[in-house]
Amino acid sequence: MSKNKIQLYYDSSKDIEVANLIANFEKEGAGTRGYTTDKVKECLKVYQLLAEKCGTQAPMQFLMYYASGLGASSLSGTEETSASIESDVLDNAEESEVPEEVSEDVADLIGDGMDFGL
Repeated sequence: MSKNKIQLYYDSSKDIEVANLIANFEKEGAGTRGYTTDKVKECLKVYQLLAEKCGTQAPMQFLMYYASGLGASSLSGTEETSASIESDVLDNAEESEVPEEVSEDVADLIGDGMDFGL
């Protein structure tokens, strides 16, 4: 397996978005070796997957596709599926029987009025 190298130069006064992204990654990584490079590669992978989904590699066409809502509608289906799965899991969990002593122990651990976002 061969490793390929790419160098990226940017002018922080002209490429403001790139500079902000890199600065954010450097801040998040807090000096961790390779963190910024890994995050840039991750962004490129995400771009590639989304570009394939909308059928273009041209950055502006890609942006217009998602800005027009076409991409958003296809992504919202994922959210709806996720919400449906979560609902099914919660429904099944509510239907299953839990021994009374377990329920009381869990209630003691949780206490009254705690919300875990479920």
